[in-house]
Amino acid sequence: WENERTIHAGIADHINILKLTSSFSISTKTYFIVTPFCEGGTLEDEVTRHPERSLSEARLKVLALEILAGLAHLRDHHV
Repeated sequence: WENERTIHAGIADHINILKLTSSFSISTKTYFIVTPFCEGGTLEDEVTRHPERSLSEARLKVLALEILAGLAHLRDHHV
């Protein structure tokens, strides 16, 4: 928990990675990480918004590139 929190707090700003706003625990086994509200929802929300539960190839490309950009940023910062 401490390691994850320290790593997340130290990640440089990136548009595709949520910032750590706060973190706390309420017991030795229950921890919370607080991030800003994501107005667009989750990836699952994005998929289920569409009646056929499928996304266009163009939208999938955008999402994949955003995810990969976030992962590349983490890699570049040795996370």
